[in-house]
Amino acid sequence: MPLPTWPTIPSRRAVLYALAAAFGVAMLAVIGEALVRARLDQSLQRATTRFYAWPPVFQVGTRVDPAALGRYFERLGYRRTNRSRVGVGEYQADHGRWTIGRRAFRVADRLDPGGVVMVQLDDDGWVTGLADAERRWLPLVVLEPEPLRTPGAPGDDRVPVRLADAPQHLVDAVLAVEDRRFHRHSGIDVSRIVGAALANLRTARFAEGASTITQQLVKNLFLSSHRSPIRKLRELAMALVLERRHSKDEILEAYLNEIYLGQDGAYAVRGVGRAAQFYFGKDVSQVGLAESALLAGLIRGPNLYAPSRHPEAAIARRKLVLARMRDQGLVSDGAFRRGTSARLGIRRAPPPSRAGRYFADFVASRMGDRGKLTVFTTLNMDLQIAAEAAVRAGIADLERRHPSLVREDSPVQAALVALDPLSGDILAMVGGRDYGVTQFNRATEARRRRAARSSLWWRWPRFPAAR
Repeated sequence: MPLPTWPTIPSRRAVLYALAAAFGVAMLAVIGEALVRARLDQSLQRATTRFYAWPPVFQVGTRVDPAALGRYFERLGYRRTNRSRVGVGEYQADHGRWTIGRRAFRVADRLDPGGVVMVQLDDDGWVTGLADAERRWLPLVVLEPEPLRTPGAPGDDRVPVRLADAPQHLVDAVLAVEDRRFHRHSGIDVSRIVGAALANLRTARFAEGASTITQQLVKNLFLSSHRSPIRKLRELAMALVLERRHSKDEILEAYLNEIYLGQDGAYAVRGVGRAAQFYFGKDVSQVGLAESALLAGLIRGPNLYAPSRHPEAAIARRKLVLARMRDQGLVSDGAFRRGTSARLGIRRAPPPSRAGRYFADFVASRMGDRGKLTVFTTLNMDLQIAAEAAVRAGIADLERRHPSLVREDSPVQAALVALDPLSGDILAMVGGRDYGVTQFNRATEARRRRAARSSLWWRWPRFPAAR
């Protein structure tokens, strides 16, 4: 019987050939993936669908409830001030004279720049005069519409901007702190890679990154954040292909609309357009140098430098960005000093809007799939809040008077719809006792059984037939 033979050990040359073949196959796969996937589409220019209540509109001869107007400012995070000069996002009320620093508001590609307006009310709340900051007469004043919670599952919240609409100091701040040689490399900055490697060796830890803006965009759009050598190879290949297919301006614009800059509840704040609104209550075209430096500084760690939770860290990070800009000759020493001494200027965060969610879902269901839109509704937010409070109070009173109705498995529900009697516009809609528990809208989706005619309908008298 022949003895078993041991498998032969492959030679060193065979092992090297096998490794080279495996590496070649892997590189072909990486290059093929880059050629197929590394391209920009129009999705980054599509805004999140937004729903708004009907905005306050002032005209001479219309009546305004000052208490309701104050509640409107409270919900939108406006500050009441006694200063002689009213800034953006502030208001002043003095003996019937309201001075309002309207915030800018963007609808699609049209920008309402906002600005200071004055509204004069008499003792009964009737509008007797409207003027701008230069005291010129105005025929009409429209305030910022109040947002409703975006229907559907939480996700990214973005307001796309074109590169031409972003102020130059914001672009300079981002490039200064994230990729100062952006316009000189082809997607990969070799000198930066070497410098980062040396810095990491000196500190014996990962202290400095070497990813260019193009690489960061590739990672955010096409790859995961998991670090591995193969992911880095894929990132490098896609960055090179992306630079070949798109201009620097296109890549930078996509990056400014994609970067993660914070969290608004369950919604991720994406892009500088939404971040300018979220942090400062401004359109991105109106942010100043200090605000631009803060936004650029947030890119590295929106949670580490969140100005509402870590103001000292945010100020230090802003100073670092301004120092980089000064060292690169992008700002003067005077601008650096003014920027570092400026207050953060973060808008006062309004309470999370929970009203009108049944109505927002109702409007979204009637729209169908029409892309990302800005939708202005007929909802009156003051009436909506009052309607929801009335439903809650009514159910509580009913359960108190009839304890047998209190059931954990099937609680009492109610619905309410308020209409404008002249136009038929929906002013308020409540679809149940608690939207957080059930999103089923009983005002529009529930099927009702008609009761017996004798119990609900008036019996008209029978008249004898005409002879």
